[in-house]
Amino acid sequence: MTRSEGGRWWILPSPRWRGWICGIVLGFAPLAACLAAPSVTIDSVRASRDEAVYYLDLRLGYQLSDAMRDAVLNGMALTFLVEIELLRERKYAWDSTVATLEQRYRISHQTLTGNYLVQNLNSGAQHILPTLEAALSVAGIVTRLPVIDRNLLEEGERYYGRVRAGLDVDDLPIPLRLQSYLAMAPGWNMSSDWVSWKLP
Repeated sequence: MTRSEGGRWWILPSPRWRGWICGIVLGFAPLAACLAAPSVTIDSVRASRDEAVYYLDLRLGYQLSDAMRDAVLNGMALTFLVEIELLRERKYAWDSTVATLEQRYRISHQTLTGNYLVQNLNSGAQHILPTLEAALSVAGIVTRLPVIDRNLLEEGERYYGRVRAGLDVDDLPIPLRLQSYLAMAPGWNMSSDWVSWKLP
């Protein structure tokens, strides 16, 4: 892709290569540049039941590090992972997991328009927002997410769910991914604690 600026033409790398280049540069940059620790909070969880299906509504708060913000602005997409588990309570053993669900949301910067694209990688839904803050806000809203059918649960048993959210490290470029696995990149380690909720 090319762009004219002041009568001169510049060759811009494709979005895929921009992500790799950004990952390589940031992956080997001094870690002092990443010290603003990112965070994610689960601000609210509400479970509901409509006929035989249980649904979940979430409000998540994403706070990016400076390194993350720079990376998005320079072409790297960030993917956020929401993990949901449904467990059955047991008195004399560890609670057993009966269902798991993962939702992924990707945020990327559109260089030509300056807007930000939020994609639900599960459903394919997309939103275009003017600012990164607006994109993070939309990515943090999960509404009426189907969790499980009541008919799949055993009568007389007690169940509860739990949820956590964070950056999907597996989707990072290899240099950053390796550093995150080794806990060497504090500006890229981003995960909430598990938050439990009861079935209504």
